Amino acid sequence: MDLKWMLWLAVVAEVAAAAPYDPTKWEPNIAKLEAKDRETPPPAHATLFVGSSTIVGWDLQKYFPERVALNRGFGGSRLSDSVYFYDRVVKPYRAKQICIYAGDNDIGGGVTPEAVRDSFAELLRKIRTDQPTVSVVWVSIKPSIKRWALIDQVRQANALVKEVIAKDEHGVYFDTEPLMLGPDGLPRKEILKEDGLHLNADGYRLWSDALRPLLIAEPQ
Repeated sequence: MDLKWMLWLAVVAEVAAAAPYDPTKWEPNIAKLEAKDRETPPPAHATLFVGSSTIVGWDLQKYFPERVALNRGFGGSRLSDSVYFYDRVVKPYRAKQICIYAGDNDIGGGVTPEAVRDSFAELLRKIRTDQPTVSVVWVSIKPSIKRWALIDQVRQANALVKEVIAKDEHGVYFDTEPLMLGPDGLPRKEILKEDGLHLNADGYRLWSDALRPLLIAEPQ
């Protein structure tokens, strides 16, 4: 059995195993973030990173020591979860810039690219209701070894979200695909963990260096 077929079977198994989706399962994670905020009130007008495990694993103090940044990712979540919990993981912080990475788990769970776009559009609508001019950065869904069989859906979802971002005066599209693929057009295993899905330290360094010019400068 070749590698491509094995990867496809793994993806099929992942989708088939998915139970009817319930965003409230993340309630304990959100409660922990809120408890953390009560214990140590977060700074106002920080750069907010929100989304799934790729955000959770992003050590912002290490890779962006020059800025005030908040990590409010909750691992394993979908983009639709950030919409569901918007009032608790985005709205309270009044961030000066919001960086979003999610959608990876949506696609992995069998959600269509169109549904990913719709989730992003709804999240952006909520943000614009509260902060009409805040900068919003979409960190595009990354190609990975584990989900390579879904690359067409990943690319379609990113393209659809990019169309939404293009209509927003303060939206920014950060394309991760050129960073993730090698000369052979396949995911670079040297920037991924052994699971073939999550970034390792080299991957985060690469992303951080590429993202930095798109971030609003801190006051001197």
